[in-house]
Amino acid sequence: MGLKDYLDKKDREYNKQERLGRWRPWHSRAYHKHFMGYSERYVTRADGKGMKIERIYTGHYYRRTLSNIACVKTRVVYCLCFLAGAVLFIYGAAVPVKSNFLWYVTLPEAAAIPCLFLTAFSLVMNVSAPADMTIPRYIRSVRNLQRYAALSSGCIFTAAFTTLFFLFDDPEATREAWICLLLFIVSGASFLTITLIEAHVHYDIIPNPVAVPDEGIEIG
Repeated sequence: MGLKDYLDKKDREYNKQERLGRWRPWHSRAYHKHFMGYSERYVTRADGKGMKIERIYTGHYYRRTLSNIACVKTRVVYCLCFLAGAVLFIYGAAVPVKSNFLWYVTLPEAAAIPCLFLTAFSLVMNVSAPADMTIPRYIRSVRNLQRYAALSSGCIFTAAFTTLFFLFDDPEATREAWICLLLFIVSGASFLTITLIEAHVHYDIIPNPVAVPDEGIEIG
């Protein structure tokens, strides 16, 4: 069962429990995303004064099918691709050539910067992920890494395309400008490599033996 099928199933179960009259608090979409797969219920505090929310993870886990050695190699490749892509992009964007001062080149360059930070955070989450990942950790470690690495690649390739457009239109283009174009292409390819490799990594869905507690609702 894929993540989308799982979410659809939990949404149907959530709505069914509401129709049956079970407790269903309102939460924001960000709350649901952060605690997806957890079950929560109100319990009495230890001192007997008031109530508190108790959360237990009852959703399934995601586990890589790679061996330990293959997993380490994959993470090393991710780190090397990220470092190469980030360094080459920053160096190419910092070279004081005419193309780097044109708005249609600097715009995708500027858009790539936050994408790089988001990719870096997702990479840290992926590299440090445990063997069995909860649904929220899977999204932050796997889905976000694919998404932000692809966005970084797209922004950098756009900068390369606009730079190429300028070079063909400017007969006086310098050698440094062509080097910037090459740096952008290699940088974008590095981030695209991360996306493509992670997209082909298979994850097994591991059932959770912990059941939803009585009077509790699984957040979906």
